[in-house]
Amino acid sequence: AVPEMGWQSKLVPKDIYRLGIAATDAWCKELKGQTFAVQDSATRDDLLKQLEAGTPQFDAVPAKLFFNLLLQNTKEGFFSDPIHGGNKGLVGWTLIGFPGARADFMDWVERNEQYPFPAVSIRGERA
Repeated sequence: AVPEMGWQSKLVPKDIYRLGIAATDAWCKELKGQTFAVQDSATRDDLLKQLEAGTPQFDAVPAKLFFNLLLQNTKEGFFSDPIHGGNKGLVGWTLIGFPGARADFMDWVERNEQYPFPAVSIRGERA
């Protein structure tokens, strides 16, 4: 289906992760003799690029589908409120200058200058 139609896999995210991780580890063992997690960072980067391109042919789940879900969930975790388990120390929000869960910051939106206060999480944690 066209991308505008949204999620089109019969697999739920849980299954994509389980099958994708198992297939990636099997592929890494075949290529490098070890699972993905024990590879050095340069090798992992190369393997991720191959997954992104859809190079490996997995039987259970398309490599590109697995990579895209992994990337999307990583972004969501990096930019979510820490109450959900990601964005530790509010580093994602600090990186992009997002003020967080403040009650009001709209007066700063049109000023074209950096927001002077640190990001705040739902729990009140400050960057």
